[in-house]
Amino acid sequence: MSIIMINNGEKGYTKYERMESSPHIYKTSAMEHLKIDPDHIETLNTIAYCHYYLSDFYLALDFALRAYNLELTQLANDELYHTCNLLGNIYRFLGIYDTANHYYMVALNVAPSNQVQEKRCQTLRHLAIAYTEMNMNEFAMDYAIEGLQLAELLNDARLLADIKVALATIHYKAAFYEKSLKLCDDAVFHYEKLNHIKGLTNVFLLCGDIHQKTEKYASSMDYYNRALNLSKDIKYRYGTIHANYALGCLMMIQKDFPMALESLEEALSYTKRYNIQQPKIKIYYALSDLYIKQYDYEKAYNLYKIATELNDNLNSTKQQSTIFNLYTKYNLDQKEAQLKQSLLTNAHLEALNKQLLEQVQHDSLTQLYNRRGLKNIIVNYPCTDIHTLALCDIDKFKDINDTFGHQCGDYILIELAKVLKSNCPSNYKIARWGGEEFLIIMENTVISDATDFAESLRNIVEDTIFTYRNHKISLTLTFGVGTLTDSFEQSIEAVDRCLYLGKNSGRNQVVFDDDLFDLV
Repeated sequence: MSIIMINNGEKGYTKYERMESSPHIYKTSAMEHLKIDPDHIETLNTIAYCHYYLSDFYLALDFALRAYNLELTQLANDELYHTCNLLGNIYRFLGIYDTANHYYMVALNVAPSNQVQEKRCQTLRHLAIAYTEMNMNEFAMDYAIEGLQLAELLNDARLLADIKVALATIHYKAAFYEKSLKLCDDAVFHYEKLNHIKGLTNVFLLCGDIHQKTEKYASSMDYYNRALNLSKDIKYRYGTIHANYALGCLMMIQKDFPMALESLEEALSYTKRYNIQQPKIKIYYALSDLYIKQYDYEKAYNLYKIATELNDNLNSTKQQSTIFNLYTKYNLDQKEAQLKQSLLTNAHLEALNKQLLEQVQHDSLTQLYNRRGLKNIIVNYPCTDIHTLALCDIDKFKDINDTFGHQCGDYILIELAKVLKSNCPSNYKIARWGGEEFLIIMENTVISDATDFAESLRNIVEDTIFTYRNHKISLTLTFGVGTLTDSFEQSIEAVDRCLYLGKNSGRNQVVFDDDLFDLV
């Protein structure tokens, strides 16, 4: 197979990592070769990696799984290692961590014998990153330390730098900022010696985050600008997006709103140009916050809606990926393939489909219904009866995440869901509507009773003390309440506007306004 190779001046890259600088060129060449030999494993992996670098994750998944099945048949462990790491990265990006970690563990066991320690070290770093994103810092630390010991044994500067950045991220998330900065400094030393520009970009972004957390804003801005300039030099899309996003958020803190808008809009333009969905969500949320700070509530509301819809679509995509993976993950060896055939009887498939339906209709964190689940219930409601909606949002939830960490935020969501569920009648249905929002459908309930009920829930939550690691945390909720009409979407629009009005007129209240309902 002949593929054009481009030297980007950086050392320590695997054959597939080199393709990130020009994935279109590599993909075009590989697609031509695939016409001649459709079962050429390296060609399939090349195309899979190129689609991954282009953020075409489902196409990447398709080609990677084709390569994976051929590798199992041909016992091509060298290529299998690369494929499993790629599959792990794709599923990790999609937020399907159990599957990602499954493929990483396979990669650990099939690393090429002539490079077994080096490859094992790289995969340990991937596992550390995955567990960090899962907020499971103890597991992340175990894998990172094991990787660091291997990197030191190998005396490999690139591996040492990569592992130290992973460790720095773990310490950063645990609020050990001095340790994190020390590890970042070590990584910078190695990356500069290697002229590893992408590595420098990522560590500068992390340094900027650390300095922002410690309110050293001038240093933070310097690191973000260095990351942005380096990203543009090597056409590193993710670096450009994240540096602009970080600069926009920092400038909001400093109340430089015009510059914040410029940076966030540049970040957004990159996500649109390259169809990169995940960063787009947080950029829209940041833009919404920016317009709130400038008292432009209409723009803020519209941007918040876009972000929420994108987030819902992404969560739906994750569920689809989970279902898709159930029918591919049995291919590890021939024995498992035979087991699959014996298990997937009609009865088993029926039970599996029922289980999958439950998963698709429920929020994985709180175990409440999600949007899809609640909508399926509403379809069966008699249209002749009166039903009511209450949409509530946790006030200043971002402050909880910023003060105590996202693990605390998840804990609060879980415990609040329990409080809401335990205080709702059995014929009331509750869903996690998105982020820190919850929607309650009150069957056979008129608006006056619904408003009274929402007020009682508001009081119950306000009087409840949530304890997280010896921290006493109080919550308040803001509610928007309205009648469920023939158009569910219009009803949601109406209660959402009520909620938005309540948030911008003091919070911790129940809002119902006939005038707002006349607008929809």
